[in-house]
Order: sequence, then C-alpha cells, then structure tokens
Amino acid sequence: VQPHGQNLDGLFGLLANVAWTSLGPVAVDDLERVRLNARAEGLHLQVTSVDKFPRMTDYVAPQGVRIADADR
Repeated sequence: VQPHGQNLDGLFGLLANVAWTSLGPVAVDDLERVRLNARAEGLHLQVTSVDKFPRMTDYVAPQGVRIADADR
C-alpha cells in the first residue's frame, strides 16, 4: 500500500474506547473486574485515561523531542 493510498474515512468511529491503566490496556466493560482482581492480588490499578489511543509517551519516547507534559 502506498502512503496515503487507503481511504480511512469512518475508521475512528469503529475503534473502541479502552481504559489505559498501570497494568496495561483493559476493555472498558472489564475494568471493574480487573480492578477487583488486582486489588485481591495486592496490586493498585491506576487508570490514566479512557480513550481510543493511549498517551504516546507511555509506549514510545521520540528522539530529539522534548515533552514537558505528556498529558497535554
């Protein structure tokens, strides 16, 4: 596929929201179950966001770029 060779219109609406947590991505419908399981194992589950995409800096650190606040 050539760059810009695919029509992705409407794709964003097909993506599900995900709870991005300290233990990894969790389906929103599974969040309370995962939270209870984590608590039972003595783990703290922190939800950093609920969105289609995570904060970029949780997964990559671009070279040559300064990021003062990854939440903005």
